[in-house]
Amino acid sequence: MLTPQILRPLVLEHLASGTSDQVEGAVDGVAELAHRKGLVPAGWPGRADRMQLFDSVQMIMWQLLPQGVLVWGLGGSMSNNDKYPFYRLTELGGRVLADSAKAQPYDPDGFLAEFRRLVPAADPIVVDYLTEAIRAFNSGCYKSAAVMLGGSAEKVLLVLHEFFESKIADPSARRKFEKDSQGISVGRKFKALKSRLDLMVSAGKFAGHHELIETIDHAFPATSELIRRCRNDAGHPDIPTQTDPDTVFLNLRVFTEHARRMAGLLDHFSNNPAVW
Repeated sequence: MLTPQILRPLVLEHLASGTSDQVEGAVDGVAELAHRKGLVPAGWPGRADRMQLFDSVQMIMWQLLPQGVLVWGLGGSMSNNDKYPFYRLTELGGRVLADSAKAQPYDPDGFLAEFRRLVPAADPIVVDYLTEAIRAFNSGCYKSAAVMLGGSAEKVLLVLHEFFESKIADPSARRKFEKDSQGISVGRKFKALKSRLDLMVSAGKFAGHHELIETIDHAFPATSELIRRCRNDAGHPDIPTQTDPDTVFLNLRVFTEHARRMAGLLDHFSNNPAVW
């Protein structure tokens, strides 16, 4: 029996092929993928299984409808196939499913499984907030998703900041770092950490570690700012703004790579002191 957790990525993979068809055709496509991947035995589905598969695929497609991934009908209001059970991908759907090799935010279980695979030692709070973010996104609660993802990114920063501080060998340098980081301001902690990492790069402390250097110079500040801005826009009720689903989607897509790179810095400081 194919569970929804298995079926959803199969539906997304079929839709990513760009086919426009009837729901019945999507069911055939999903069944073919299931056979090709060895998920079902020969001769599947029988009559009862076929009915259950049809209901499951149809339910997933209905869930994708309000997310703007697909619409009913093949286009053209005068056509006989301008409504259910015909469907087609939207322009947004084509873009977000183009890279079907990566787990999509529209596939919550697959997305979180990929995150855990790429960042196996992630702090439980990071995973908890990310889980809430991906669930909110798939429920159409984009402000909530942005705020939860911002909380997850903030915890990633705090974990790295705390660990970096513990690896500062020079007592006076540590006291200065603590002073510059003092208070609850995450922005202040980010600035203190980033400035020391920049000094380490300038001093050649990351020589030979090209990805770490690229992370410190570009990826770390850029992704942190991207997620922070979206979270702040969504989380301030006195500043009425419309949270853009595309922006939240982009932030979710880049977050796994961001967390993976931050884990790379943690791994580096597991074996090296913070000296600049």
